[in-house]
Amino acid sequence: MTQKKLTAQAKYEVLSLCTEYVKPEQIKSEFGIPYTTLNHYCKEHELPKWQHSYSQRRKQNEQEFLENEQYEKELRIRLAREEIKKYEADTNS
Repeated sequence: MTQKKLTAQAKYEVLSLCTEYVKPEQIKSEFGIPYTTLNHYCKEHELPKWQHSYSQRRKQNEQEFLENEQYEKELRIRLAREEIKKYEADTNS
């Protein structure tokens, strides 16, 4: 299938939607926009690039995961201690 030549506005629309989440290689294969053009539009319009955005999302998700793990660990220790107190109370009666 031959790709239709995109206007500057169409390229901008495609790139503003895709650069943050779609790898440049896939943008090229899907829309025929080479990396040099993608790079130019990203600089000119301050569009986020995939690699940086991906790294940021991954870092944020990892931080949220670690915070959740810490919370769950502390919660379960507290609940386990409360269970022990119940058993201690039962044996002292």
